[in-house]
Amino acid sequence: MIEMLSDQLCVDQAILTGESCSVDKEIESTKATNAVYQDKINILFAGTVVVAGRVRAIVAGVGSKTAMGSIRDSMLRTDDEATPLKKKLDEFGTFLAKVIAGICVLVWTVNIGNFRDPSHGGFLRGVIHYFKIAVALAVAAIPECLPAVVTTCLALGTK
Repeated sequence: MIEMLSDQLCVDQAILTGESCSVDKEIESTKATNAVYQDKINILFAGTVVVAGRVRAIVAGVGSKTAMGSIRDSMLRTDDEATPLKKKLDEFGTFLAKVIAGICVLVWTVNIGNFRDPSHGGFLRGVIHYFKIAVALAVAAIPECLPAVVTTCLALGTK
């Protein structure tokens, strides 16, 4: 900030600092060299909202040079290592997919003798008919409520 155009300037920095109340800003610079965002009373941050007052300021940084940009960059640097729960769910999903695929192939191969049934209207139509049955079986076997069940179990586990 370079010039106050009102008696007081209040800024809501909750998006950045988590403070529940708006913060008073002043032209005087912060004395500390390693000040946290809450202590920088002469700096306005991108994404924050001026609640009361007017001020003239200059832009000191854009993009990743801002406070929000540094938070974004630090989040991108974190390891995307899967949690134990995600690993177990992925293992279960892979196992379930293999079992379902095996059952579908089994259903299709068991009915190979029925491909030439005259009610289907030819061999190719019989193949397609039983393929549709196998796909319908695969779709029906996938548990639709699995995410809801996992979420409920996690919520009950925190109790």
